[in-house]
Amino acid sequence: MEGKFFSLIFLCLFPAISTLEANDVKANKGCIEIERKALIKFKEGLTDPSHFLSSWTGDNCCSWKGISCSNETGHVVKIELQNYECFNDAGNYYGSNQNASCLGGQISTSLLDLKYLDHLDLSLNSFQIPIPEFLGSLGMLSYLNLSLAAFTGMIPQHLGNLSNLRYLDLSSDSSLQSNDLYWLSSLTSLEYLKMGSVNLSLASTHWLQVLNP
Repeated sequence: MEGKFFSLIFLCLFPAISTLEANDVKANKGCIEIERKALIKFKEGLTDPSHFLSSWTGDNCCSWKGISCSNETGHVVKIELQNYECFNDAGNYYGSNQNASCLGGQISTSLLDLKYLDHLDLSLNSFQIPIPEFLGSLGMLSYLNLSLAAFTGMIPQHLGNLSNLRYLDLSSDSSLQSNDLYWLSSLTSLEYLKMGSVNLSLASTHWLQVLNP
């Protein structure tokens, strides 16, 4: 009887032990390799004078600064590179100051390999390039913050493909403009929109209609 009772306890505990072992394996394994390589390629395209991304080494990209992974799947779900180092001691935005501690450079299409990316924040940096059109292909995004990152030129209408987007901040230092805001009407899940200082003079004939359907 005692032997049967011990066996029953062991069988009841076995699933829990298996779960713990699986979690240990996942923790030790680090992030998914194709996603780690995508992040490395993304980093290679950036300028990083203050070594903001110095932690981006090793196999476990889920432990890198600004990167979060799903506890269940291990997929990268968040890139949070909001950079307060891009401000001076007086709290002023450096913007295009070449000597500032801002991330800049190019944004690699390797981000498209992050199929489960839900949150992308590149704000408070100094890219000085147009917003890449391919960001509109990151279909799982629900949060996109590109504010005060010195993006230039026209806002790409491709952002209208982000049907899961709930939060969008494109606030500018007057370097961004738009001549067509109809793409906003495709963002059916949108709950928060901020476009401060974006030049909308070329969209003056319809912006009110789009934002107040």
